[in-house]
Amino acid sequence: MDNNLTMIIMLALIIGGLALLGKIAFKDDDKTKKNNKTEEQTEDVPEATAGEKVTYPYKLTQRVFSPKEGYFYRDVRPIADKLGLIVFTKMRLADLLYIPKGTDNEKAWFNRIKAKHIDFIFVDSNYKIRLLVEIDDQTHNRSDRQARDEEVDEMFRQQGLEILHLRAWGRQYGADDLETIITNALNVQKTVPGNEY
Repeated sequence: MDNNLTMIIMLALIIGGLALLGKIAFKDDDKTKKNNKTEEQTEDVPEATAGEKVTYPYKLTQRVFSPKEGYFYRDVRPIADKLGLIVFTKMRLADLLYIPKGTDNEKAWFNRIKAKHIDFIFVDSNYKIRLLVEIDDQTHNRSDRQARDEEVDEMFRQQGLEILHLRAWGRQYGADDLETIITNALNVQKTVPGNEY
């Protein structure tokens, strides 16, 4: 009888121990799920496989420019052509700047630039950046936006480029005004060592 009682107690302890371990494991699994919400959300998004159609929730943006950006682009294209420059629009900072391999906290530095963009990028025939332009609308009056602008300005300043900020570009400016503004900005950029052309 003592052997049976001992065996029952041992089984009870083993079952209790396993139950406790299971509870701890599930609790840790819940914590992991909470900490990986972004991964879970990504995992919940269906992936297309061969022969399978996925219905995407995306909608087409109706305009790629704000009205002021559109006026600026329309007005600046002939000036860029005259100066032998190509104009690119809305490029991510991550397409214009890179983080050298081996940089401490490389991912964190990349995250600071991956979702920001520059409105207009002027390049020469060798695709070397000659001028960066931001069209600043009323959102640039907000303190958080001003801090963002200053940070981005400093990133490029350290590379020898000044960003040209234009307030509220619109019909009130003429093509001659814009050509003067662009030419003056390019002349300033020319004086930066290593940026001559």
